[in-house]
Amino acid sequence: MPDDIKRNGAPQGSHTGPTEHNHIRLVKRPAKGTQQCAEVFDKQLGQRVSDSYIVDMAYQRMTTQIDSNQPLALDLEGEAAQLSSQGSKEWISFLTPPNKPAQFRFDPTCKRNDHFCPDLLQFLKSHIKVYLLPEWQISAEDVPGFTIPGAYLGTEYKRDGIIFRGHANYRNGGPWYDWVMLRWDVEDTGKPIPTPGCQAGYGDDDNIVQHHLYAPGQILGFVNFPQPTGLQVVVSTCDYHHKQGSVFSTLWQKSYVYHSGHRKTRRIEIVDVDSIVRHCLMVPHDNIESCYHEIWCQELWSNQFNLPGDDSGT
Repeated sequence: MPDDIKRNGAPQGSHTGPTEHNHIRLVKRPAKGTQQCAEVFDKQLGQRVSDSYIVDMAYQRMTTQIDSNQPLALDLEGEAAQLSSQGSKEWISFLTPPNKPAQFRFDPTCKRNDHFCPDLLQFLKSHIKVYLLPEWQISAEDVPGFTIPGAYLGTEYKRDGIIFRGHANYRNGGPWYDWVMLRWDVEDTGKPIPTPGCQAGYGDDDNIVQHHLYAPGQILGFVNFPQPTGLQVVVSTCDYHHKQGSVFSTLWQKSYVYHSGHRKTRRIEIVDVDSIVRHCLMVPHDNIESCYHEIWCQELWSNQFNLPGDDSGT
């Protein structure tokens, strides 16, 4: 006991939980694959643990590595490298026959189609022709019309260590679609919409906030086009108009596109990933989720209790 205290410190400062947990993974489970004989137990146990490391490493590389033999080699040192290595990535080829809706096909080896949001795929089918650049289009020998080389679909984007995710079935546990605050150019929407006290531009420099509009969007997925377009995020957006809800929240209305026959669908946009400012915590206001409360970051809460002109934060 004295020797243990000398090596590890006071017993109150030690916790055996992590060690016991690793004992299950590194000893008990691999031991089931041995002959249970004392003479060879240590050797076989070590071999099983070594084999498991090799298999896990090979599996990780196979599931995360982008296939370098795809028809178009994207710049992996540029935009493609921003897709998180832990997220799903699949190659798709776009088919754009004249006077017909666009189509696309996954790479024949694709086994993760269900990882991508159905609304994302439908949006690409309906709008991809708008984003095609002439230099991408080449004659297709196997189908009538034209095709572009293709693009990568992704479920995760990593920036400065922060992951932004849009996954239809994350780890087989259901959909995970992050909410983010998006920065929009004023000229795209007309005159600025004042937002006093609603903290919509929190996370951006004040000079940037004065010349942009802000509205949250829900990430459906990412598309990495050939240069110069690069990595884009597909989002379901809210309207720019908003108002303060409770003391610590802003109320946003979901944005819709209206069709004939009194039918409406949620508005979906594709924007550059640099438009993402920060994550948002959005709480539905009602069961139909037509509007949301954006809960402010905790750093902003104390400002609501300060007297005018008081910057003490107390």
